[in-house]
Amino acid sequence: MRTVFLVLAICLVQVAQASAASENQKLICFKYSSFRLAPGEATDGHGAGAEAITVSISGPSGEYEIGESEIFRRDQKGKQVYEGNGVRVHRMNGDPIAYMAYGKAFGSEDVPIFMLNGSALSGDERDAAIYSRIAISDPSRLKCDETYNYSWEEILGGSK
Repeated sequence: MRTVFLVLAICLVQVAQASAASENQKLICFKYSSFRLAPGEATDGHGAGAEAITVSISGPSGEYEIGESEIFRRDQKGKQVYEGNGVRVHRMNGDPIAYMAYGKAFGSEDVPIFMLNGSALSGDERDAAIYSRIAISDPSRLKCDETYNYSWEEILGGSK
């Protein structure tokens, strides 16, 4: 009987730890995309315009910026490094290290919608731990911890 209680107690501890870990992973939402922070990461400011927004992220692995825009240049595709969560991620050519995520954000055509750059990026497979957390989907269907929008209305009306 003690063994059953011990096994049950271990299971409850593991469930509590898993729940605490997911609570630490905030979901950041934009108009067309989302990004899940890793444990220990936090937003550290943002900048918005009429057609784009960037959010600074800081954490144990360094600093980087994520951003969404409706007007990223479409002719900048580099090598595709990832596909999942409704996105195809391409490593951009040149320096500094940057990635662009393409997806069907506002129509049937694949468009560049999400960018990622910063000192936390190495330019190799280790970056997958970051860019694999990008998703293109309808944020209104998600439980977002922080939401960032951009438009003239946002600039003139002023919401985060």
